[in-house]
Amino acid sequence: MKSRMLVLGTMLAVALAILPAHSQGPTTITWSTLATGGPVVAKVYRALAQQFERQNPNVRVNVQIQPGKSEEQLNRYVTLFAARDPSVDIISIDIIWPAQMAAAGWLAPLDQWFTPAARDGFLPGAIRANTIGGRIYGMPWYTDAGLFYARADLLQKYNARMPQTWDELIQTAQRITAGEANPNIAGFLFQGARIEALASFFFEVLWSNGGDILDANGKVIVDNGGGQAALNFMLDLVRRHRITPPGVTTLTTDDTRVAFQNGRVAFMRNWTDAYGFFQGEGSAVKDKVAIAPLPRGSVRSASTLGGWQLAISNFSRNKEIAWRFLEFMSGRVGQKSMAMQVSTVPTRKDIFEDAQGKRVQPHFPDMLRIALNARPRPQIADYPRLSTIVQTNVQAALTNQITADEAVTRMAREICALLNQ
Repeated sequence: MKSRMLVLGTMLAVALAILPAHSQGPTTITWSTLATGGPVVAKVYRALAQQFERQNPNVRVNVQIQPGKSEEQLNRYVTLFAARDPSVDIISIDIIWPAQMAAAGWLAPLDQWFTPAARDGFLPGAIRANTIGGRIYGMPWYTDAGLFYARADLLQKYNARMPQTWDELIQTAQRITAGEANPNIAGFLFQGARIEALASFFFEVLWSNGGDILDANGKVIVDNGGGQAALNFMLDLVRRHRITPPGVTTLTTDDTRVAFQNGRVAFMRNWTDAYGFFQGEGSAVKDKVAIAPLPRGSVRSASTLGGWQLAISNFSRNKEIAWRFLEFMSGRVGQKSMAMQVSTVPTRKDIFEDAQGKRVQPHFPDMLRIALNARPRPQIADYPRLSTIVQTNVQAALTNQITADEAVTRMAREICALLNQ
């Protein structure tokens, strides 16, 4: 009897041990991301997540579309990771975040999965941006760069060529706005709200005239005359040349995109991913858009390198499955789907040679050339703080709180303090 009871007890224990495994169900991974561009982009993200689920029946992807701007998303991540919260497995990160996040121990290194041979299939700039201290922390998802947009129909109407220099932009924008005589049509828009894109535009103007924030040795040089000239130029676009409206100081990336898309702008600085919206249904400028590198200053044309990556939280309990999702989203299927549907510029080299891609997105070769020649932002560990310093002082000048000289002097002083110079 005792022997029988022992056998029954053992069988029951085995059954109870096995039961949770059978009743556990699919593993859920959570992906937190912005969807710049709104519902259209969010719909593409969710559709790709569902496609991944069909290929992986035992996995469910919880897609968390976050509102707001990239800076607000970074603040969410800071709070999440400070609490060592494992609830989010995958995050979308801006190209300027890997150094800060890797140094804080927030990202899982991808080296065990993302081999050097696999990295060879991606654009080298995207790989460099995600490599910190010899280890890789992000999977390149799509690349980006500051791009010059023009209304091709208005250029044709006024028999004008695409502006090649900042001076030509001013002259052509003034000519078009005078001819249109419509106060609702701006000559030129950039992102003037206190966001990352404002710092990026300041860098582009600064670089185009031979200036910089730091020299090759990391010394602050923005106040050697170049910074003042760049900021005065931005102020002149609004106050002297009047091709940019004073309200630009409130405009975000999407605000400027929507204005151009609605036919209310002749020229605009924005990122490469805006193009797809201009060619979408309901766009007032569909088939009326021309693109080019940003105008030259006294030295060159300069564009800020951008782009987004996918990374795995170091606190995730599902890293292996999360990697499979990264591999899918940044793979040929994921990147091509996004390129075809929302015009993101791929980071995989093979997609640029894809026959369907060339047919559907004939502008990609031009965007690729601009992205390959784009410059990274100052590469320091606490870049977000440096960017905040630039944004704050540039906008203070744009909103008439201080002069351009005062803004650049403060900017230099605050960056020196940040870098202990």
